[in-house]
Amino acid sequence: MNISSTMTIISNEEALEIVKKNRLGIVDKILSFFKRDKKLQETIIDSDCVYYPYWIIHFNVDFPKKTQSMFMVVDGFKGLASFGQGFPIVQNVEVSESKIVRCLVNVDEAKEKASNQLTNNLIFKHKKLPSFKIVQVDKLFKPQMIFCMSNGRKTFYKAIDTESGQRNYSLDINYQKLLFEQDKICLIQKKLEFN
Repeated sequence: MNISSTMTIISNEEALEIVKKNRLGIVDKILSFFKRDKKLQETIIDSDCVYYPYWIIHFNVDFPKKTQSMFMVVDGFKGLASFGQGFPIVQNVEVSESKIVRCLVNVDEAKEKASNQLTNNLIFKHKKLPSFKIVQVDKLFKPQMIFCMSNGRKTFYKAIDTESGQRNYSLDINYQKLLFEQDKICLIQKKLEFN
């Protein structure tokens, strides 16, 4: 499937180095301090690159003395809206449907969520609502490197946003809940079936 994807700034190997540096989560560090356990050795079971959907919505907001561009980002899976920094640089890539997270938020829902978030913010900041209109709406995907990890006691995920090079803690927790465009066996199940 051909999709618009944000540019990656890190390679798979660099994502792996980030995961290796940041081995223990904060909860594990606190628990290990109180339990006085030896550090558990983490191993990587598998890794995969998935493409997560977002809507980018460009607004023109008419203030009394000027018109200002504002950008909202709507999570295509969970539907959460937040302010964005503009349109990212994108490229068209051919990707297997089994690597594309299903976009559960349609374009009309994305516009509504973005407009509501913008309205709430403008009223809070300016105490009145200036007029605004949608200029452009684009759907794009962000590549995320997912590492399936084990520490001997539990199996878990660590996600790296390959556009920013940062950990995606929300995706760490929610990876197993994702739906894909084409049925996909999650990394843990796939790996455990072969062992």
